[in-house]
Amino acid sequence: MSAGMVHLNHQAQVLPQLAEQVPTLENGLWKVFPDGRMETTFRIRADARWHDGQPVTSDDVVFTTMVEQDKEAGAPRNLTYDLVESVTAPDPRTVTVTWKQPYIEADSMFGYEVAPPMPKHLLEATYQSDKANFYGMPYWNLEFVGSGPYKLKEWAADSHVVLVANDAYVLGRPKIDEIEVRFIAEPNTLMANVLAGVELTMGRALSVDQSVRLTEQSPNLDFHALPYGWIAVSPQFVNPNPQVVLDLRFRKAMLQAINRAPAGEPHGRSGFGWARFRKPRGTGVQGDRE
Repeated sequence: MSAGMVHLNHQAQVLPQLAEQVPTLENGLWKVFPDGRMETTFRIRADARWHDGQPVTSDDVVFTTMVEQDKEAGAPRNLTYDLVESVTAPDPRTVTVTWKQPYIEADSMFGYEVAPPMPKHLLEATYQSDKANFYGMPYWNLEFVGSGPYKLKEWAADSHVVLVANDAYVLGRPKIDEIEVRFIAEPNTLMANVLAGVELTMGRALSVDQSVRLTEQSPNLDFHALPYGWIAVSPQFVNPNPQVVLDLRFRKAMLQAINRAPAGEPHGRSGFGWARFRKPRGTGVQGDRE
């Protein structure tokens, strides 16, 4: 339901979405100055619209960066802002970011990770009058208004969401008319729903073993494991379970245990790197893993 100035595809390429172009050195929208500072400029497409028909403007983007950096509003602050000197709006369709220093991901600002635009005309009044309740507004679920390819039709808490195609989506109307997303946390219930007709699972709710079992039970099901490049594992260092993750040697072993492709076999053939480890005594890790 949301859209950013840019978005990343499955190969981690930065592509324009609400913006006309991705900033690059070649098109002049990404500038690097002799003192090490930088400037990136995003030009909003003229036909970019919120789901309620209002135009997406540079004021929306500047408002978003202000909210995201406001501790009183309650959102975790993204550390990317430490590199930002200023975010300005020279005109209603242009946003310029001045950077304190070089930053390789500056072209993905205002995407999914940092400052996906919020509609100022719907959120500013609550932000000014009741910051503590800003993220408790019905806007964030039952009344959500975005600028993405799908619009909210129905939201049933802890049950499902129904989305309909946005005829005015800036990149063109989606080919699928309606999507129902069900919230199913329990794997066995999810497996039953898949066998009953759910067409796609999202995230990591099902293990590889469970997915394989499903395909064995129904000839109409396919299991596809898609690689997404490097995945950073961030262990929890506050009272972790098992405690062995505190040991740097263990974490190094996990990384270094990934098998390299045999001679003559191209990398990425299966889309996975496999790691095997055995249970250290007293760690609580259950059995072998691949």
